[in-house]
Amino acid sequence: MNLKKIQRELKQPFTLSDLEWRVQSNGMSKDGNPWAMVLAYIDNRAIMNRLDEVVGVGAWRNEYMPLPNSVGDGALCGISIKIDDEWVTKYDGSDNTAVESTKGGLSGAMKRAAVMWGIGRYLYDFDTFWADCTTEKKDGYTKAYTKDKKVFYWKAPSLPKKYLPQKDILPSQRETIHTMLEQTDTKIDDYLNFYGVDRLVDLYEDEAAKIINSLLRKLSQQRAEEEDAKKLEDKKGNAKDGK
Repeated sequence: MNLKKIQRELKQPFTLSDLEWRVQSNGMSKDGNPWAMVLAYIDNRAIMNRLDEVVGVGAWRNEYMPLPNSVGDGALCGISIKIDDEWVTKYDGSDNTAVESTKGGLSGAMKRAAVMWGIGRYLYDFDTFWADCTTEKKDGYTKAYTKDKKVFYWKAPSLPKKYLPQKDILPSQRETIHTMLEQTDTKIDDYLNFYGVDRLVDLYEDEAAKIINSLLRKLSQQRAEEEDAKKLEDKKGNAKDGK
């Protein structure tokens, strides 16, 4: 597996079931309705599962070391992935936390090192989200307290499509791409290399749509050039007839 393909698969969004949410701020409105703004994050279990799935259980490893004294109390984590028989390592670190300080520092360091590989990096693009809140206990809702100890319940929000796992290429898209490749006399290799995959079937739906749009533009340009060439030939023919 090449580096480009590894990075492509590592950076894919997680399923909603893999995401964890925490309340960043909350309160009660003047009307007595609760509100909460929440943030999404992933835990180390999700990171380890992603690495197992993408590169295999024997092709990655992690290591820890203390942060330099000049930096502070905490840990530095390195995540190594075996690529073409060579180990490639990316590091990042984290301070110890207020609760379970050492464990929190180790966990934070691994999350940061994972981001260096692209795992969960898209979560940094998130804004805070408004959660669905109620004062009544409901299935699927989490119990929480405001600063003045009032109880409310909240549910994680749904996410925009771009933050959800991508779907595989559709059969209709494969057929369209094959047809347009023939019409434009184009090789698929450049597109596959660009997206870091070996086969057309490995593409995602959104990637296939971009390829189709690219081929449409190419086909439109070719037809325009053919039309211009035909007009030029007709003009030459008319000029010759006029003589």
